[in-house]
Amino acid sequence: MNQNDSGKPAMQILIIDDDEMNREAMEQLLTIEGYKTCSAPDGTSGYSSAIQAHPDLILLDLNLPDIDGKQVIGMIRKQQELEKVPIVVVTGETQEEAQRAVKLGANAFFLKPVEFSALLESIPQVYANG
Repeated sequence: MNQNDSGKPAMQILIIDDDEMNREAMEQLLTIEGYKTCSAPDGTSGYSSAIQAHPDLILLDLNLPDIDGKQVIGMIRKQQELEKVPIVVVTGETQEEAQRAVKLGANAFFLKPVEFSALLESIPQVYANG
């Protein structure tokens, strides 16, 4: 982990979401909170970014333009260096779809529209339990 201005380790979070407004809003919010972020607009580039960046946590939308987010979970879980990285699904899909993603390897989920305060509160806990 890198360090933030307070000297604490700065967790790196990868955001994979095709909605540019959602992606940018999450990046801004997380940066303000002291997290380091990187992002990708689709599953293919998100998977590549995960391999290159080795993030500490991944925020993943399920409804992506190229490959389904649940497939991205499977691809990430098959990579030894990424298999334990916590994945939080942030999606506009149904709760049933989000729960299916958890069964496939995601650690937690939030349905859109996301209450950012709840998401922020969950990050340290999901990371610690990941």
